Order: sequence, then C-alpha cells, then structure tokens
Amino acid sequence: MDAAKEARNKALDTGADGIDAVRRLGNEALDRARSATGRVSSQISERTLRRREGDKEA
Repeated sequence: MDAAKEARNKALDTGADGIDAVRRLGNEALDRARSATGRVSSQISERTLRRREGDKEA
C-alpha cells in the first residue's frame, strides 16, 4: 500500500512540475509577444510621424 501511495505522490509531483514548466514557458511567450507588439507599434507611430512631417515640408 505504501508503494502505491508513493508512486501516486511521485506522479502528482511530476505532473505539477510539468504544469509549472508549461506555465513559465507560456508566460515567457506572452512577454515576448507583448514586447514585439510594442516595438511594432512604436515603429508604426514613428513612421507615421515622419510621413506627416514630410507632408508639411512639401
């Protein structure tokens, strides 16, 4: 009986470790996506501003 409990506990621990790893990877992926979105947004804003400034000069 103790061996069965030990095996169950080990399986639960292993599963919990896997879930933690997936959560960390998911959070890292979200952080990278947010960062990339921010960079693209900044680039679009800068490009738009330059175009507007160029239109004023013409």
